[in-house]
Amino acid sequence: IKLLVPGKKAVVPSDAPQTLASEAGLVPGAKVLLLATKAQEVEVVRGARDQPGLASFEHELRRAAMRRGRQRPGQGVTGPPKGQWTFQAYEAWQRPGLYPPPPEALKLLHRLASEPGIMSVMEHHNWQVGLLSEMPPEGKVGISPV
Repeated sequence: IKLLVPGKKAVVPSDAPQTLASEAGLVPGAKVLLLATKAQEVEVVRGARDQPGLASFEHELRRAAMRRGRQRPGQGVTGPPKGQWTFQAYEAWQRPGLYPPPPEALKLLHRLASEPGIMSVMEHHNWQVGLLSEMPPEGKVGISPV
């Protein structure tokens, strides 16, 4: 059982059974919200085990702290990723009037290749890909003239 009194800390009578109502912030005419759970339901929750594959709250808090302490994936990428299981070459289209311009497109290709998901899949399968290149911005590959 918990008693919630506006402007006061929650009162749990079982924590301090000798506490007087006036000491807990209860005064005549005060509005109080009573929260209670059946003993059987409390025991079910206490006896429950974590589900396999479900991250605990502590694990999620640690992951969130790690994310706050580092850059987002892909931010600050200055070149292609290093390592054995990655792309061997990068190619941006070299045609006038393209947007983004070729140097920016090359940075985007490096950023994509540095994404943790892409890097982990390539490492998991021991893949080395010869070329990461832009695709035509419009039309159908192999059908439309380039």
